[in-house]
Amino acid sequence: MQSFFRRGWWKPWNWSTRTWVLAIVIAPLISPLVTRWFCLWQVPDVALPFDVNSVIRPAITADQDAFVRYLSAAQSAGRQSGGWSEVSMRHAVDHYGSDWDDRLDQWLIGNAQALAEYRAAGEMEQAGGPSLKTADFTTILTVHNDFRNLARLAATEAIRFERSGNLEAAWQMHRANLNCARHAEKPGFAICGLISIVVRSFACHGIKRWAEDPLLSADRLQQARSEVSMSFSQRTSLVDIAKAEYLTLKNTLSRHDAPNQLYPNWNVGGSSEPLLLVGKRFLLWSVGQPELTLRIARQLLVNNADQIDKPRRFRRKAVRTKEQTVFELDPNARRTWGQLDPAALNRTLEATVSKHWLKNASIYSGNYMDVSRQQDDARHAALDVALASQQYQRIHGEFPESIDQLVPKFLDSVPIDPMDAASTPLRYRRESDGTAVVWSVGIDGIDDGGDVELKDVKDVIDKDTGYRIRLKRRPQTESP
Repeated sequence: MQSFFRRGWWKPWNWSTRTWVLAIVIAPLISPLVTRWFCLWQVPDVALPFDVNSVIRPAITADQDAFVRYLSAAQSAGRQSGGWSEVSMRHAVDHYGSDWDDRLDQWLIGNAQALAEYRAAGEMEQAGGPSLKTADFTTILTVHNDFRNLARLAATEAIRFERSGNLEAAWQMHRANLNCARHAEKPGFAICGLISIVVRSFACHGIKRWAEDPLLSADRLQQARSEVSMSFSQRTSLVDIAKAEYLTLKNTLSRHDAPNQLYPNWNVGGSSEPLLLVGKRFLLWSVGQPELTLRIARQLLVNNADQIDKPRRFRRKAVRTKEQTVFELDPNARRTWGQLDPAALNRTLEATVSKHWLKNASIYSGNYMDVSRQQDDARHAALDVALASQQYQRIHGEFPESIDQLVPKFLDSVPIDPMDAASTPLRYRRESDGTAVVWSVGIDGIDDGGDVELKDVKDVIDKDTGYRIRLKRRPQTESP
């Protein structure tokens, strides 16, 4: 060793021409290995915190698959468009009782087959969808694209029944939407969960309106509350959705054209694209991709697994970035081998190229899915109070002055606002005209005093989440 330093072989300026040539040849070959090692070294590998085989559901036959019936319903409805657009249907639903277009009655009668298929699909036990063994972020869920229109169609049909006093038939339409929401999220993808929440919002809004009919008894309203609660209890957990998202991400990164899928601007097209794709994959491999992204995804799963399904008030403190949430660790729990602490995981999310992969590939997961589920919880809590208030009205002739009057006969306790970081009770107010309003602070966390009337898409974020509670007079029309 002393001889090595004494001769100065380690000094580049002492190298011979042969040594320099050898170094120049070897450096480009070694540098990708060195940079890959350095990138992966920053993020320790952790074991996947679930059994893949337990997440992948077995395939089911077509005659048992509710999606086959839903597709049939969508195709049947498509043949009966009758000139009605989505905007026209939304207008009819939102202005029920004041601006109902009688031409809708005939159009809905023409869609009887589609609605019958929709109801039948909802009563089926199983719903399939793409297998998580092969599904990636390019997988097309054809049926899911139609669920919104089918749910709006069922909600419009429910109004037709309500207008004629056929309340049980109307309830079956609302029940069909609840069932559709349950089926929609079965494949497990986050986008399926979000579509399920949209369909469930149609059901909740329609059930709130259905409950305003004075002919409904307190007992019938209680039955409806039980069915709604059962439907919400059957939702796919956020942990299971996160597991499905991980498997989908892994499948996406295994595609031969993964760089183009996650970096769309990289796809230049043309005859040279296959050759360029090889270069892109090598470049990404040299910076640790796609393994680095999968390591970070596993770190997020390990961090979030025991917290994400808890109500907001019971979770540990978290750092919420734009796309993801990182929870503080339980000081009394044993940390998984290789698990990063929250600060290190946040730095990794912000500092590595993986944040672009995670952002583009998991656009529907992370915070977006979490906040949407919290709003779904708030919508259910508000609907339950609205139905309980209608029960109270049938017995006492007026809505309660406060939620406290619903406890304990109609509610076990005053519900906590799922979207309020301060864990305050759900808000409620009886108006001077005898109506009432129940609300959560909504996505923005700001109490707008019960402003729950949605007039624009952005109102979902800016306004409170809840319902105005009233009784209505039913228009007298012919029975369907």
